[in-house]
Amino acid sequence: MLVLSRRPGQGIVLPGLNVTVRVLSIRGNTVRLGIEGPREVAVSREELLPQAAADNTSQPEEENVSGQAAVAASQGGAAI
Repeated sequence: MLVLSRRPGQGIVLPGLNVTVRVLSIRGNTVRLGIEGPREVAVSREELLPQAAADNTSQPEEENVSGQAAVAASQGGAAI
């Protein structure tokens, strides 16, 4: 694992994926991150991965893609 310290406004670039992760703000124990990248690159919160894996086995793939976008939108995030 690579551990980096960043301040608000600073970012980390994943050039192979064309993705930038930027620290938007820090308030107490909470860090807000912004993720910029192509729409083809899926982004999910770690705690949702077991649920997403279970959903993938029970639904056709077309429904999963729209379902993931709906989950992201309902949680105030944007699917990229």
